[in-house]
Amino acid sequence: MCHRSLAILTWLAGITLFAAACMAAVGTLHFQIFVRTHLRLTDIVWTGRQFLYVENTTNRVFASGPSGRHLTALSKMPRQVEETRCVVPTGSHGFPSGYLYCHAPDNKIYRLSANGKKVSVFATVPHVRRSDGALAFDTVGRFGDRFIAATGRSGNGTARGGSVFTSTPGGFVQFVAHYSNPGGADEAAVAPAHFGSASGDILLTVDAGRTGSVVVVSPGGRVRTIAALPDGPNPIVTLDRDRSVVRRRRSRACT
Repeated sequence: MCHRSLAILTWLAGITLFAAACMAAVGTLHFQIFVRTHLRLTDIVWTGRQFLYVENTTNRVFASGPSGRHLTALSKMPRQVEETRCVVPTGSHGFPSGYLYCHAPDNKIYRLSANGKKVSVFATVPHVRRSDGALAFDTVGRFGDRFIAATGRSGNGTARGGSVFTSTPGGFVQFVAHYSNPGGADEAAVAPAHFGSASGDILLTVDAGRTGSVVVVSPGGRVRTIAALPDGPNPIVTLDRDRSVVRRRRSRACT
């Protein structure tokens, strides 16, 4: 769920971290797509060659070229109420490029082939309650270069957190830690290698509706809240301040 505008801007060890309730540019893009296609999106993923769009609830996946125009149907996962998030793999450490990994609300992780014709369950996260699909690949190495998934129902202040899990390329899921902040993880990103004491840890934007927080979880299970926010955050972006390189970007729908 997206609520208002920029929620946090913080700096640590030369890295800028943005956690926003709803970026204006992202909101505009989603609105333009909705006007043209009537698709309500929960995720937009850039693969390096094309944009992939995930439709809310139906879990249909559409593709377009770099211009973002002329959407074509690519694939479809099982219909799920709430939000599915997707991410492209690093192309190394057993996670080959050309696939799309998606965390569905029922905590199944789906793997889609590049042409969208093959959709399979890669892993199942052992969490009963529905989640909003926070996920990331370990790009630093502190989590053993694994796939990382976080559970939790965002946008609800009565919800009490969730858990973080990792998975091997073979789909073996391992528990890392539980966080108990109000709300649930809406997004996840791996902190860059020079992010101070949190370098290489997983960053969670926890949305509780009218409030929120940024939570850091280490591979050893240490959980810390590094920011308390006056609104529920959704996207999270890390930027190398010196090199002006986007290290991690997550774009989300405003629903």
